[in-house]
Amino acid sequence: MLDTVTVEDILEVMHKITVYGGEQSPEVMRICIQRAVVKGADLSTLLTRRNPNGYTLLHNVARMNWGRDTVELVCLLIEYGAGVLLEDNRGHTPEDLARLRRPVENNGIRVVAILEKERLRITKSTAFAMGHHDRLGHASMLAGLDPEVLRSICELAFEASVS
Repeated sequence: MLDTVTVEDILEVMHKITVYGGEQSPEVMRICIQRAVVKGADLSTLLTRRNPNGYTLLHNVARMNWGRDTVELVCLLIEYGAGVLLEDNRGHTPEDLARLRRPVENNGIRVVAILEKERLRITKSTAFAMGHHDRLGHASMLAGLDPEVLRSICELAFEASVS
């Protein structure tokens, strides 16, 4: 039975999960993603696939009723590489859509904070890679880096200053 399930079938289930949610939705989403990859789907293509409104899976989750499952789904999709900077047909990112709902409860605020943190991390990494770190300030650039990467940068900077 599972052999007849296609990647398109799995993607349809994934989009329904992001619209309707539910307590088990993060675990079901993880299984769907893993099953789609086993079936040969490209993870990046899967996570950037859009519905007619231009919504990706992450856009749909950002618009959900905010329960604990929503927070977990946002984290899961980001963990797998969902694009927080992708825009829908009206130019809204998932973070924009979450902010449009005017979050006041804890889970809504957490969803916005997670999306914002990921956007800032990507922006800092991109600016650093493009050499704009002087304009942004070294401290702000180093704040979002992985501790291992930060340690390596410090070691290289120290070695360069000693020699």
